[in-house]
Amino acid sequence: MKTIRKILGRIAKIFSYGENIRPARDWFILITTVAILFAVSIGWNILLFRHFKIQKVANVAATTPAQQDIGDSIPQIQSIFKDRATEEVNYQQNYHFVDPSLPGS
Repeated sequence: MKTIRKILGRIAKIFSYGENIRPARDWFILITTVAILFAVSIGWNILLFRHFKIQKVANVAATTPAQQDIGDSIPQIQSIFKDRATEEVNYQQNYHFVDPSLPGS
């Protein structure tokens, strides 16, 4: 028990202020702490990047849809364009809109 107290006392003596103020030691501790935190942050970001990259590749491989037969798609697209053309004609000829900027409308 006395050895642990001696070791802790020595460590506390290193970090304690005495009669002499040592700014070089304080800056060294500050810069070392920041460098360690920066390295840990970079490592964590690399770990997350690799994790999400692996997950993305796994999800893309699992959710690749099967190709549909394109034989049915051409008539469907043609019918969509026909519907749009009839709707365009309706807007030009059949539908009547009130223009509030014109008098008497």
